[in-house]
Amino acid sequence: MKKIFTILTAIVLCSFIVSAQSYLTPSEGFNAIDILPNNDTFSSFDVYGSLLYANDGDTIRCFNMETGLEVSKFGKPAGYTAYPSFVSISPDGTEIWAGFTSFSNTDDRIYSINIEAGTWDLKALMPGNFDLEFLSNKVIVSGLNSSDNSNPTSIFVLETNGTNNHQQIIEIGGFSSGLATDSDGNIYYATSFIDGSTTNALYRWSSVDVNAVITNPETASLVLDDATKLTDIPSGAYDCEVDAVGNVLFNFNDFSSDKVLAIWNKTIGDGYNFDTLAVATDGMDWFTMVKSCGNILEPGDDDGVYVLSWGRPVAKVMRNKPPIINEPLGIISGYEGDSNVEINLNNHFTNPEDKEAFIYEIVSNSFSIVASASINEAILTIDFLEAGQTTILVKATSNGQSVTDRLIVGVYPEIEGNYTITDFENLTLADESYWSGDDGSGSFVSGLAKFNNTQSEWSWEGWTYSNISDVVTPGFTNQYSAITGSGFDTLASNGKNYGVAYVSSDWVTNETLPLPLTFSDNSAHHVKGFYVTNSTYAALSMEQGDDFTKKFGGETGDDPDYLKLSVWGLIDGVETETIEFYLADYRFDDNTKDYIVKTWQWVELSSLGKIDTLLFNLSSTDVGDYGINTPTYFNIDNLYIVPDATGVERISIADFVVYPNPSNGVFRVKADANENMEVSIFSINGMLIYKNKNYQNSDLIDISKQAKGSYFVKISTSQGNYSKLIIVN
Repeated sequence: MKKIFTILTAIVLCSFIVSAQSYLTPSEGFNAIDILPNNDTFSSFDVYGSLLYANDGDTIRCFNMETGLEVSKFGKPAGYTAYPSFVSISPDGTEIWAGFTSFSNTDDRIYSINIEAGTWDLKALMPGNFDLEFLSNKVIVSGLNSSDNSNPTSIFVLETNGTNNHQQIIEIGGFSSGLATDSDGNIYYATSFIDGSTTNALYRWSSVDVNAVITNPETASLVLDDATKLTDIPSGAYDCEVDAVGNVLFNFNDFSSDKVLAIWNKTIGDGYNFDTLAVATDGMDWFTMVKSCGNILEPGDDDGVYVLSWGRPVAKVMRNKPPIINEPLGIISGYEGDSNVEINLNNHFTNPEDKEAFIYEIVSNSFSIVASASINEAILTIDFLEAGQTTILVKATSNGQSVTDRLIVGVYPEIEGNYTITDFENLTLADESYWSGDDGSGSFVSGLAKFNNTQSEWSWEGWTYSNISDVVTPGFTNQYSAITGSGFDTLASNGKNYGVAYVSSDWVTNETLPLPLTFSDNSAHHVKGFYVTNSTYAALSMEQGDDFTKKFGGETGDDPDYLKLSVWGLIDGVETETIEFYLADYRFDDNTKDYIVKTWQWVELSSLGKIDTLLFNLSSTDVGDYGINTPTYFNIDNLYIVPDATGVERISIADFVVYPNPSNGVFRVKADANENMEVSIFSINGMLIYKNKNYQNSDLIDISKQAKGSYFVKISTSQGNYSKLIIVN
């Protein structure tokens, strides 16, 4: 006997219960439901989208699985008595192909039914037919093609012209099982040998070998040795299936153990190379047909594998839907030593299956010296420790599925002392607006700091100020926004404004030019430091990449990228040490430590001493033919300046004048000196562009052919050396 019959009572009760908890026990990460749970008399079935076509013995019925309603039915031709072997829907959904067999195998038929018209068309007689699949423009069937049960089970190309000369293309043996095909034309079959003579396995025959046999009928049939064995199987299989993306599914039955629905794990060869999706544990269960929709490994409503067991309704096994982040953990900030913050994680994660409580865990804390993190049940507790930024990854797990979200924690130092704070709040702005410098004023002042702005035909460079809160729009159109969405002052005084810096490039060398900041009283000062963060433009560019810039870390996350801010001072033209601060750093061996600054972070500058100018510059690993690709923007707020300017001997503004300033590159120098002076002019990066050893007061100097930007004018007399900054528009 080479086939197994399913004999069921042909009674169907129309049910309006669409689904219910299943008789199947799913593996972790999967869920199982019974489709139309009151309908348990089907012997064969297929699915097409939301439609279930199932044969109860005498009638093929079509149900809408979303509503549970029977939408059509197709009664077996009058006078024909046989048992259903398979139901297969044509790829275009217009036809049902149905197989029937009998104990004697003397009148076994295969029909096609026109779904729209409801007409039955006898396509072929084929003894012992078991399963049918479509292979390009061919129809292939597994079974005997013989009333002699001693003949080997095989796979045939069905002949539908009435001659019934079905072409045997693969000879297998054992009891009949279902077959499957994939989009590449390969054929799959899981064997069912029950006498112990042959080890059961799941096999795949290549489309090349199959086509060679089909196109040359004189060629000998393929056999098991011509196939690739994908995995051994503990006992005889009933059916196999390939889903829409190539996952291979199969089931197998054993009288003495659980019945198993499995998926091949894509390891080829000997051994059990499969994972269990679900089991039926009742001794009376016996798996039959397997069908699928979509990608079984995706947690979508339209994805899943369907299976049938004797006397049971059709069951569907689906990947559990992962938890949903309904409210991102986002960003929190606080000062060193602030009281801890408690976050109820249940307010941030939702379980779509609504079956189990979440299990939360901290996956990583990139810089635990900045802030500590702990979880007690659903409460995440954050303690602020040292100034800096850390990223805490929190994983929520439910029903075997997990989702991870990140919490960015910024910690600030306590600043003590007598300072004038440049906080930009004296600058009037409407909500969600910015000052771009297009009024031609050329500069603005906040506190003791003076910020220059240079306009050009194409753009601006230097400094602007803003209160734009857009942290989601990528690209140049959002160049005035800070990634924090507000100024640092919002933490304490409801301030919104912040400074915006754009570091321009030399179009000849393609190198960025240091960006100066001076003091409004033309005196030297100690600068304690300032708060800095990334612009939204730069942060999203580094995080996501775009048409002009790379995604930091690259595709693997291993590229050692960075964006570095360098800050140094000048006193009478003499440079101080340089302070470096990384606005983004992906150089860590441990990628969980990689970061992009998204909080206000303190930059300490007290080691620079008294200075008359602050200089800023940016460098990046993402460099192209035209300089840095990373947007050269950053934002500052709360610049702390010591108001007392004593302690440094300086020449007063009356003694040394550069005028006009700003200028078009043509200007004069005047100093209260009774001697000729040596006048030198340097670019902002230290290149000498002009020198006159015998300059006389108020002689004309012309550097208009130089690039627009900032320059230093240095004079040398017997009394000493002095310098001033000039802006060339």
